[in-house]
Amino acid sequence: MSALIELGYARTTTNEITRRAGLTSGALQHHFASREELVLALADYQFEEVRTQLEAFANDADAKADWQTFIELLREIYSGPRYMAIWEIVMGTRADAHLHALVMQHRIQSQAILERLWSNVFGQRIPDPSKRADLMHFTLATLRGYVFYNVIAPDKRFLERQKEMLSSFLEAEMHPSEGRASVTPGAIPPHP
Repeated sequence: MSALIELGYARTTTNEITRRAGLTSGALQHHFASREELVLALADYQFEEVRTQLEAFANDADAKADWQTFIELLREIYSGPRYMAIWEIVMGTRADAHLHALVMQHRIQSQAILERLWSNVFGQRIPDPSKRADLMHFTLATLRGYVFYNVIAPDKRFLERQKEMLSSFLEAEMHPSEGRASVTPGAIPPHP
């Protein structure tokens, strides 16, 4: 994983991986018959660590009462170098249609697991499954945006303000009748 993080997908060769791991190429081939198997194993390894962290939180009745800590945990995961390594794999495999399709299938399966964990935390707060899924994907898109914005123009105060805005938005969506009038889509709201 360190090679992906430091060098990117294109420069992460099997020779570089064996050098960093202190293995022979034969030992690597014993475990992974192809680069395809190795890449998918890297994606699995990265996601398993994330899944373990999130499951521990989402399955803890006391912890999941604090949904903002769950969002903060997601933010830490998505802002870390391991997540950037996954993007290296996603972007780097585009030239190999078969491998890229396998990587994308892995990402879809990972998203399904994340959606289940999100539901563990937000199921009571957002009962509509469709809305709950949409809010998860909106949140993930926002967190990914933080990561890429921070690469371009690092600014901790901006990121903190964005975090507060995301929390306020999610809080409002969990309690839609509090503090604002409900408006039917396409309806013209009454004048004050």
